[in-house]
Amino acid sequence: MCIPALLLPPLIAIFWATTSPEYALLGIILFNSIFFGVVVCPYLAIACHRAHLTDNEVDANDMPMAWGHVLKSALGQAIYFAVFTYLLKALLNWFFDGDNFVQQLVSLGNIKGSVLGGIFFGVIMGITNWGRLKKQL
Repeated sequence: MCIPALLLPPLIAIFWATTSPEYALLGIILFNSIFFGVVVCPYLAIACHRAHLTDNEVDANDMPMAWGHVLKSALGQAIYFAVFTYLLKALLNWFFDGDNFVQQLVSLGNIKGSVLGGIFFGVIMGITNWGRLKKQL
């Protein structure tokens, strides 16, 4: 099923490109993004969950230490995401919009957006990793 679904859009885009090449490229990009987001990723997530590939078995005595590790890991991922998006926003605004790079680094909107994004990402990753902990029997 996947192979015909991935081969059909380029064939359609060949005919579509004669009238509007920009829309043909946009159509291929959107189809592939939606296909992987709606079909491939959920299938892989369900298959990994059924095969218990994402479970982390921890001894009952080590559970508090594992929760601490999950908390530290989520905090680290939140900081990493916030710093990366902070620098990426400043760099992209400088490159595409021609804004001053240093001014973008001290921009309150850039700082606030990156911090809020980092907090959200850290919370989601913490919940995900916490849900994967299983007591070893």
